[in-house]
Amino acid sequence: MAEPLLVAAPTIVQAGEVYGRIVGVNAFETGNTVRIALADGGRRDYATEEHVAEAAARLFNRTVRGEYTSRWSEERGEYEDKLGDVQPWHDADLVTALDRLREQVARDDKKIDVSQLLEEYDD
Repeated sequence: MAEPLLVAAPTIVQAGEVYGRIVGVNAFETGNTVRIALADGGRRDYATEEHVAEAAARLFNRTVRGEYTSRWSEERGEYEDKLGDVQPWHDADLVTALDRLREQVARDDKKIDVSQLLEEYDD
């Protein structure tokens, strides 16, 4: 009879983007954390490197876009969200963008044939 094969539970890593407002930056002996009030509700703490924590401190109470990785291991019972980068972020306003487009089209004296655009879209 064959020996049993022991397999360890995998460590799962996921990457993503987070949008929200910086509401806290902490520096501890064990590491740095940044707290973000998420744009879709709630708050989340992210572990981070010192240079990212410093950038987040400069953006305190401002809306940001951050890149993060989540890593968890069932075997060790560990979970960590780590913020890798943080930049100022401004949500685009659709009405403002359309007004700017309308002004540019008028300035360039161009005409837009909406019927033709719709026909091309249907194709």
